[in-house]
Amino acid sequence: DGSFNDLSQLQHITMYSAFALSGLVDLLTLRVRCPDHTSQLFLAWAFLVEGALFHFHTVGMTPLSTQLHVTLTVVIFLCSLFALLRVWFPTSYLVNTGLALTMVLQGTWFVQVGDILYGGHYLSVVKSGGDTEHMESHEHRAATMTTTPMHSMGNASAVAHDGGGNAHNDIMFASALFTWHLIAVVFFILVEWIIV
Repeated sequence: DGSFNDLSQLQHITMYSAFALSGLVDLLTLRVRCPDHTSQLFLAWAFLVEGALFHFHTVGMTPLSTQLHVTLTVVIFLCSLFALLRVWFPTSYLVNTGLALTMVLQGTWFVQVGDILYGGHYLSVVKSGGDTEHMESHEHRAATMTTTPMHSMGNASAVAHDGGGNAHNDIMFASALFTWHLIAVVFFILVEWIIV
């Protein structure tokens, strides 16, 4: 019928290809003379590709799923910004720390989003190499989700309940959870800075 089907695989391939190209350019610059800051530009470009894919991925999602993805998208674009700033300030401690902080935050929040949307199934899917046959749709899970903060504080995930949830509470809790990640990552960077 002329329409595209299952574009999530195409988006993953595109994202991985951008980072693979960035890595290849890094390796190439070790052996071949390239213009200054080529590897920093390619890293910034790879984050920009990832950010664009995540930004356009949010179309038509539930409010909670949109909130989770938009928050992740903001962090991805910050990674791109700090990577680009390294072109002009390659030895700046603040720029390099900002890039490290946003990259760690992106990683922890990415896993958290997967845990919220896929529940306990997310990590088992990652371990199984991506077999998603038994995993319910994350849109369905997000649509029927309501958070139970006391339970969520114990395992840092939300709980799906039958019968729909309170979208406002879900979004508020997800926002608070994101700030907890930010605080933890800043604390981690500070401890690392004190030790080193």
